[in-house]
Amino acid sequence: MANNANAGAAFGLEDVPDLPEAPTEQPKYNRDYHRLFVKFMSWLHKRTYTKAARFQPSALAGIQPHHVADYLKWRAYGTTDVDFKDLEQNPTCRSSTLEQDKKAISFYMPIKGATWNGTSGNPTKSANLCEREWSNGKSDGLKHRGKKSCATRDLAETEYRRVVHELYGNGSFESTIRTACMMKQQVHLITRTDEISKLKYSDYNPHPDFPFALSCKVHWSKNISEERQFPDQIILGSMDTDFCALLGLANYMQASFNYGYGAA
Repeated sequence: MANNANAGAAFGLEDVPDLPEAPTEQPKYNRDYHRLFVKFMSWLHKRTYTKAARFQPSALAGIQPHHVADYLKWRAYGTTDVDFKDLEQNPTCRSSTLEQDKKAISFYMPIKGATWNGTSGNPTKSANLCEREWSNGKSDGLKHRGKKSCATRDLAETEYRRVVHELYGNGSFESTIRTACMMKQQVHLITRTDEISKLKYSDYNPHPDFPFALSCKVHWSKNISEERQFPDQIILGSMDTDFCALLGLANYMQASFNYGYGAA
């Protein structure tokens, strides 16, 4: 693998010594961690490795806790000349990103389970040079500094009910009847919004076995490669009007004809 002459300037940190050249065979491999570990080794060796690079334990024995700490600083701030406690610096990544980088490095260490004792062990488990400085950066997100969180959470039942009630109080066909119907169908079928938006009247049929239910053909948009993977779904009623998919569909059908929209 050829050296990249500009890699050192791109990764910076001339004070970090190069480790021995990495051999092409490597006994450890983890698909989730390997990409992150290759990025760390590229930074450390001041050269660019491809994702096919492999590193034997003998090539990793020289990694020290300050290498890991400096790399996490570089990932967070773009430089190692910074203190995680420095409030003048805003990180460019979340603490969860640094945590994942640290886990990836730890996975490939030759002595993975041993705490760093000053001369040997797992450098990512050094309290003085790595763990303490890395953990200090966790508070950045709580202080609303740096990159905004991309974390999501499930929609709570009380939030769903509030939205449905707000829709029914709006007064227009689009935001009241149609959107509320789509929400009820989406919650009932546990689908994505784009899948619900593709539904048509022709996708609904009486269920062949249960006269009180409907069958529905969903236009799945992800993770489906064969037709047999997505059989028709069953639509059941509910005693709760906020969740009843049949009632929402009936309201939409009646309102669409009343408002002159006709069958979709």
